[in-house]
Amino acid sequence: MTLESKKSLLKNTVALSIPSAVNPFVSLALVYVVSRKLGVEGMGQYSILLSYLNIFTTMASLGLAGLIVREVAKKPEDQGIFTSNSVLFGLVSSLIAMILMNLGVKFLHYDKELYLAFVVGSVSIIPASCIRFLESTFRAIEKSEYIAIEQFLENISKVLFCITVVLTGYGIVAISTMTVITKFVALGILIFFYLRVVGNFAIKFKRSVWTLLLQQSPVFMGIAIFSTIHLNIDMILLSKLASVSCVGIYAAASRINSICVIVPMAFSMAMLPIFARHFGYGLENLREKTELSLRLVLIACLPMALGMIFLSDKIINLIYGARFTDSVLILKLIAPILIPYSMVLILAQTLIAANYQKLDLELNMVAAILATVLNYILIRPFAAIGAVIANFLTILAFVVLQILFISRTLFPVDLWKISFKPVIAAAGMGIFTYLARDMNMFLNIAISALLYFGIFFCIKGFYPEEIAILKSVGQKIGQNSFNYFRR
Repeated sequence: MTLESKKSLLKNTVALSIPSAVNPFVSLALVYVVSRKLGVEGMGQYSILLSYLNIFTTMASLGLAGLIVREVAKKPEDQGIFTSNSVLFGLVSSLIAMILMNLGVKFLHYDKELYLAFVVGSVSIIPASCIRFLESTFRAIEKSEYIAIEQFLENISKVLFCITVVLTGYGIVAISTMTVITKFVALGILIFFYLRVVGNFAIKFKRSVWTLLLQQSPVFMGIAIFSTIHLNIDMILLSKLASVSCVGIYAAASRINSICVIVPMAFSMAMLPIFARHFGYGLENLREKTELSLRLVLIACLPMALGMIFLSDKIINLIYGARFTDSVLILKLIAPILIPYSMVLILAQTLIAANYQKLDLELNMVAAILATVLNYILIRPFAAIGAVIANFLTILAFVVLQILFISRTLFPVDLWKISFKPVIAAAGMGIFTYLARDMNMFLNIAISALLYFGIFFCIKGFYPEEIAILKSVGQKIGQNSFNYFRR
């Protein structure tokens, strides 16, 4: 990978990671208010609503975001035609998904209030699918900073609107309504950025684009839908096999883990256009980028997982309060899932870049079936703990199958080389984090982070060129932001 490619990759990762890391903390303000004003059951309702919207929004976008990134990155001259036609394609698919969601939840016999929230919230599928397609274009042309601004503004407005309605005495239906409004606001912001930065829509029907989207949608839609199912089936089965309150306890811990997932997710999204353009250079080039990516996400995720394990009681009490004490054990158990899941995200991009999206689909199908079966078996006797065990086994099986296939078909993955130094640094940090667990949580986190990176530098974990790139990208992002707001 050239120095310029590394700078571009890091710039887009930082652009996606910073607001994506800030947004969950902003969202915690909403979670804080919901958990205290609406209680465990209200938290459960909110989590169930988000799970269904995730599934049907994914269905509406047909999983084509990755395809759009890949195609636009390879043929930037066709970007305008491809973007406009994909958005129109998404409008049709989102209407179908909205109808399917309303028909589906009707037969699941939720209470009237939650059902009404589903009906209202389903309208957000339309702007959400358009947003995903537009974001794909920004990712393909490596202008992810505009995605970051749009997502940040959307999240701020959603949190403010939802907190206002909850504090004035309204419940899940009002939250759902505010979600719809903010999705349309976000779509307007993204269209404004597109017209300002990229150019006008080339609003012209292109048969070849629709044909490509239709031909590829079964595979990519399957990947997205089965992936979303195995990541959300736990909430749905908990709500039917246990209780809405149990969902609230489980979701409280799961949401903390979701914050930490932001960094590897943003990084993997930034990797795809780089993979797409440079795969033609040969498998060795792809192997280098894959191992680099795995190493970097492990550097980021290992200390976060240990921090959640050792400080779980303080984290839960700070955010949710005493009523969510049962979430402490769930957070301790769910934290290790961050490690294999971060690897799954990177290896999935490797498979798509190497045109093995059908294999990625098959792996996601296996994961969805395995997650459904394990959750169904384990939730009845063990409730939320059963859901955690089911998820851990599913993600572990997923990453093992990915590594086996890639090692046999593409290139060997040297896990020892990738993980050795990050594990040493994390182990050293973990000892301090555990022994100082009675210390003020924020002071503990700050010292632990300094210790972790101190150990990592001492054992020469960072390469010199990576340190230079960090400095260069930081300066470039600052300059770009200044130039944009000055215009």
